[in-house]
Amino acid sequence: MSYIDDIKKLMDARDRAVNENEAAAAAGIIARLCAKHNISEEEIIGREIEMGAGDALSDLAIGLETSERLTTWQGNLATAIQEATFTSILFDLGYGRIATMRVFGRKRNIETFEYMWMYLLRTIKDIAKEKQGIDRAAGIKRGKSWWNSWYHGCVQAVNDRLRASMKETIREISKSVPGREVMIVNKFSFLRKEALAALNQAYPKTRVTQAKTAIHEGAYIGGQNAGSKISLPGGGISHRGAGPKGLIG
Repeated sequence: MSYIDDIKKLMDARDRAVNENEAAAAAGIIARLCAKHNISEEEIIGREIEMGAGDALSDLAIGLETSERLTTWQGNLATAIQEATFTSILFDLGYGRIATMRVFGRKRNIETFEYMWMYLLRTIKDIAKEKQGIDRAAGIKRGKSWWNSWYHGCVQAVNDRLRASMKETIREISKSVPGREVMIVNKFSFLRKEALAALNQAYPKTRVTQAKTAIHEGAYIGGQNAGSKISLPGGGISHRGAGPKGLIG
């Protein structure tokens, strides 16, 4: 067994430790081994990516519907799900801003991302379609800008609820295991860095762009109200592996 394997096992032991003493002990050994061999944890993760280490990391291409262009609210939705599933996303823009979304991370995390993306995208569109029908019946006409603000409000509510659910579950877990909260947060941070490293390995010259959107306050609030009532998939976070249910810890 190589020193790389030793460090990887210690990293896993640290992230799964049931108390602070165990985690600190593993972290100390990791630091000494990394210093001895002049290597960092990030470099070890990078080597694992290059070697295609089993089920650890992969990527999945999800094509957005080719009949529509990439919208900022869709991008925001993907970003919210990315955070909740410890993955990293990249939009590969084609002609006319038709996009392919690439999702990087651990295999089961990507599978969870795909499920949540398909479910939430469909649900939000269905709610909007139903409201549009009600508005037409009432003779109410709303422009594209109004609906864009509504979508943004809806996505923001979903994002807020995903974050709140994660924080609440971490608190519940920590009640039974003192000090566990810090270790869980560290585990989440590790998984997100791991996914981002996979993305950067595949696309080293990526760049981040931001789009500004004018917001109609009334529409935004209406979207928030709708988003607050959507049933979220996944059911929160499981204790084993300190990851959301269905995700690798």
